[in-house]
Amino acid sequence: DGKTEEIEPTEFTTYPEISTKTDFDTFATLMLHTGYFTRARNVKTTNETSTVIKIPNKEILNCFENKAKYLFGCKNSEWMEKAYSLRDALFAGKAEDAQKIIDNMLMTFISFRDTAYESYYHGFMTGVLSMMITEGIALKSNQESGNGYSDIILMDGCNSAVILEFKKCETNTPRCLKQTCEDALEQIIRNQYDFSLKQDGYADILMYGIAFHGKKCLVKMTESD
Repeated sequence: DGKTEEIEPTEFTTYPEISTKTDFDTFATLMLHTGYFTRARNVKTTNETSTVIKIPNKEILNCFENKAKYLFGCKNSEWMEKAYSLRDALFAGKAEDAQKIIDNMLMTFISFRDTAYESYYHGFMTGVLSMMITEGIALKSNQESGNGYSDIILMDGCNSAVILEFKKCETNTPRCLKQTCEDALEQIIRNQYDFSLKQDGYADILMYGIAFHGKKCLVKMTESD
């Protein structure tokens, strides 16, 4: 979006490192050397070894924007395949399969730097699942339901619906992730996020609590009474 980012430049980088295992600072250093990023002048840094970078002009900014549209759009077959698989797993009640798909998408498509806030995961999941609304699936995000606002509700227009509640976990330990999932499910039940769906005649309602930390998640599911 045309803003700046502070990085720690990497002194030694090889192309095999870029293609197999890298981080944002290494990638940004490569982009800096090749002219896709440039140093932002007269901007203070947090320490002497870091530098602040930006995209140098509108033309290159458009290149990044077009690449992002491709990566997260229907023309990217890998992205679309995972989105369809996630939809099917959620409606089938396959929590473990959904967890594996989300984990894979987090590892493939996001930066660890983006995972500081719960709202990022909400936006990411909304972006993934909104691809499905043209396939007979309706999506509601942050809509009033019961005694609160559910994160995401998916409906097939017939008899089945899915309620998703997201929470960011403080650590990636199994105990913390499990407790956070249980907290999310308890919130769905306590606030009766399924009330409106029952009123509309949905009989098959699955409720998911999803805990996130970094590029890892845990998915737990229960059925509405």
